Amino acid sequence: MFKVLLCRSMSALLLLLLSSPVYAGGIGIFLSGGEVEAKWDGDITAVDSDGWHRDFGLTIDSNLATDRLFNYRMELGRAEWEIDSFNKPGVDAELDGLVMTHTFGFGGLIAPPLRLWFGPELRFTRIDGELDGETARDIDLFGYGLGAAVGLNYNLPGRLTLAAKSGFVMMRYLGNGPNWNGSSWQSSDYDIDEDLVYLGVSMYFRTTSNR
Repeated sequence: MFKVLLCRSMSALLLLLLSSPVYAGGIGIFLSGGEVEAKWDGDITAVDSDGWHRDFGLTIDSNLATDRLFNYRMELGRAEWEIDSFNKPGVDAELDGLVMTHTFGFGGLIAPPLRLWFGPELRFTRIDGELDGETARDIDLFGYGLGAAVGLNYNLPGRLTLAAKSGFVMMRYLGNGPNWNGSSWQSSDYDIDEDLVYLGVSMYFRTTSNR
């Protein structure tokens, strides 16, 4: 499923790059991160965990610098999830994998160099890892979520755009991993609910220039 979404997103990337000169779109890099709280519903016990997400990679936006109402933004890159006290005091987990985010923005120029927008967001992740200090304790998850984001683009003269984005995503993960039963680790299927609040920055090179 994730490979199908990835292929379709890359096709959308190509189409946007071909059509973006009309809308002052662009391509660039992004970095985002934030705190998360998650509830792991396992076969043996339920687990509450806190942690951090970090994402970075490639991003495109169909409309960075015009007063047109709509913009579509996609982010595709590496996801990292650090989990504190996983199911047992003193045991942490580190997961990493792929993240893909689709944001559908609505807004306009609030000043000649500034575009403000907000809208719904879809997030998909394929992530795995293991517990720190424990052997053969692999975690393998697929996640999807819905949320909302708000962003501000600062369009510099020439072709450079600096952007900030903040959002909230309600995630659900399905997969498997270890579950502590009080005396030993046992393999468990997990259904996980997570609340992600994040802040991100990005830099774009636009297809058209500001003069």
